[in-house]
Amino acid sequence: MRGRDPLSKMQHLATLGEALESSLEDLDGFFTFVVGTKDGFGVVRDPIACKPAVMAETDQYVAFGSEYRALVNLPGIETARVWEPEPATVCFWRH
Repeated sequence: MRGRDPLSKMQHLATLGEALESSLEDLDGFFTFVVGTKDGFGVVRDPIACKPAVMAETDQYVAFGSEYRALVNLPGIETARVWEPEPATVCFWRH
């Protein structure tokens, strides 16, 4: 497979989720990143998860921030599901 970044992998794999899962094997170090397409977006963290990441999800939106403070002014945040993505786990949402 040519290219090791998620976008290059998407040319050879069926979905963004698959490309992000595959990137966990190729990347080394500490990282948290978000990748979006016209169909949705995904979040992935390194196996140690030392880089901050906070997710908020309601029926209306999914939001990502490096800390909770970045999300506090979102509508409905008080009833949103708020969590930190697990280490070495890809989270993906379609719209």
